[in-house]
Amino acid sequence: MRQPGFSFSMKYLPVVFSGGLIALLVWKLMALELRYLIAIVGGLLFLSFVMIGIFFISDILIYAFVFNIPFSMFGKVFFKQDVAWAVMPGISIGLAEALILLSYFMWFCQIFVARKEPLPRLQKIDYFIFLLIFSQAISLLGAPNKILGFFDIIHNVKHALIYFFIAHKIQRHHIKWIITIILFAIILESSIAYYERVTGNVGIGRAKGRVGSSQESPLGTQHIVPGIEHMIRAEGTTAEPHILGEYYAMILPIPFVLMLIPYLKKKIRFILFIILVIGMGGLIVSFSRSGWLSFAIASVFAIGVMVFSWRLYSAAVLAFVVFLTVSLVYPQGYHYVYTRIFEAPMELLSERFEMNKTALDIWRKNFFFGYGAANYLEALDDPDIRVYEGVDRTYRALPVHNMFLYLASEIGLFGVIGFFGIVFSVMVRCWKSLRCRDPLIRGLALAILTGLIAYLLDGLTNCLFREAVNYAQLWVYFGIGISFRRLLEDPKRGRQTSSEFSPA
Repeated sequence: MRQPGFSFSMKYLPVVFSGGLIALLVWKLMALELRYLIAIVGGLLFLSFVMIGIFFISDILIYAFVFNIPFSMFGKVFFKQDVAWAVMPGISIGLAEALILLSYFMWFCQIFVARKEPLPRLQKIDYFIFLLIFSQAISLLGAPNKILGFFDIIHNVKHALIYFFIAHKIQRHHIKWIITIILFAIILESSIAYYERVTGNVGIGRAKGRVGSSQESPLGTQHIVPGIEHMIRAEGTTAEPHILGEYYAMILPIPFVLMLIPYLKKKIRFILFIILVIGMGGLIVSFSRSGWLSFAIASVFAIGVMVFSWRLYSAAVLAFVVFLTVSLVYPQGYHYVYTRIFEAPMELLSERFEMNKTALDIWRKNFFFGYGAANYLEALDDPDIRVYEGVDRTYRALPVHNMFLYLASEIGLFGVIGFFGIVFSVMVRCWKSLRCRDPLIRGLALAILTGLIAYLLDGLTNCLFREAVNYAQLWVYFGIGISFRRLLEDPKRGRQTSSEFSPA
């Protein structure tokens, strides 16, 4: 007969052991900084949300990739190198990397386990991506700092994986939500930009939530730009005001173009108008001359397409209304523009011309594969490289402010062909989609094309075109733009439904 009392079965041992591990994990988590605790809790909530919506996992992952763009630099950097101005000084582990692993694990199961999907087919743009990464790898053979070059390759591979997933998984019904998420990003960045401008607490993105003392956090500090030393320049969730300006120039064409197309309801167009005005205010307080000019010039291109190709003559009138509204809401913007463009020290331009000459010398001596990926600053210490007179100590520690020369000097002619081949392939695909029947895809194609033009124009005077936030937005644009032909195909006959544009 069994005696009453405490008894323990071995089958409960794993449960007890697992409970102890969870308790230990929670104890360790509670000792972390609040920002890490919030990130971990957010990650667990997202994973739970994915499990709940497992049947819609592709949709969730696409939206998550787009939503994470403003927070792309919010990751933990491992193997970090103490090197200034490196695009990626280590290996970043954050939400984007977790999404990549989850996305490709899910895709692998769909192809090889469930056999619901065929193997994805390569397109012309994919060969340019291979050429870019191959050029980076070859450039490392003679590079003095191979570790930085390796990190730079990982940086490109990561974004290429994001592009490839979006390009093959996005569907027509995703577009409206993707646009909505980008509009949310404009409001988010602008809210932070106005807060930084008013309070002076700049560097929220660089601080990554760390708001301790000045020794622990970069919050409230900025590097000084001659001519606007007294100005507080907004940075948003990026690492630098010029990056924020370029980010705005890339995403503001979304509300700008869609607002001018008459097929949307008046209420939606008015909302887009308000978001555009808010975003343009954020662009102004970034004090990025390249961001201002690139967005302005790209916007003129978009208006030209709508007026001369689509015969939407009202677009020019509405664009003038936007300009007038921004002028009335933020009149001091004129003073900022005048100060930034016409009162900037001439030394800024002369120094950059000298930097261009130095970059050309680096490229000339390493023509086909460059000096080495992420090794531009290393080249400045090479006795065989001529650093032209006029580059003072401040500018000597900076990369050349031109994306073409920057890439050419680091990864050579083949790397330049690879990178710009990717960009122009997407631009051509967007251009061909401007005459399709689908008004939403037509509008988004013009917006992305405008954003890419702004990105290229900004890159003429900017060395920060590969920083986390802007680069993530760029490769997401690549994925969306390349998908247009697939989205426009007639599933029954396998041909495009593009035809002459007719206003809705």
